[in-house]
Amino acid sequence: MGLFNFKYEVGQALPRVETKVVMEDIKKQNDKFFVTDAHGGLELSVYETPYNDLKDCKGKEIMDLRISQLEEKLGLKYDEHNKFIIIYTGDFHEMIPHYDDQGTRTSLIYLTTDFEGGSTSFPLAGTEHKPQDYRPGHYIHYSSRHIHSFHGGMPVTKGTKVVIVLRSSFEDNINSVILLWEVFCFCYVKFRNLFTKKDLYKNQ
Repeated sequence: MGLFNFKYEVGQALPRVETKVVMEDIKKQNDKFFVTDAHGGLELSVYETPYNDLKDCKGKEIMDLRISQLEEKLGLKYDEHNKFIIIYTGDFHEMIPHYDDQGTRTSLIYLTTDFEGGSTSFPLAGTEHKPQDYRPGHYIHYSSRHIHSFHGGMPVTKGTKVVIVLRSSFEDNINSVILLWEVFCFCYVKFRNLFTKKDLYKNQ
């Protein structure tokens, strides 16, 4: 994967008929969804609930199975504390562009596609994912450490957008490499600025 070559994978996680069952059970648990500023501000939140806070039900059983199959397909394991269900509706119908934890990979499963607007935008990559072009239950998957993974949820102008958010941490050794690279870049910029300032003083 090149520095500026950003692509996301698209596939089907749940059959359409199963998304209907899942959505029926989610609607029965509307009281579990809330807006929070825990991510840095309300503009980074819509209605959400931790995945594991959902009560056991047929819909949860279906999601557990399909998420497990997706893990096997993608060759990863999703973090239990990084699994959410989010709902774009009413006053909270969009999410400003942001980065996820850059030590993770992200999968988004779109349970609904019968809404208007609501594309997932990747402004730095100059692209956006339009859920309406795909069936309910499809997913996108991308690396959150890519510089072009900066993304946001465009305004939903009609209907309700429901998404399962899943994140998987990279192995520790990969995270260490990323950290070392970030430290190197930071030190390089600091030293470059320092010597640039000295050259400016010499020329005065």
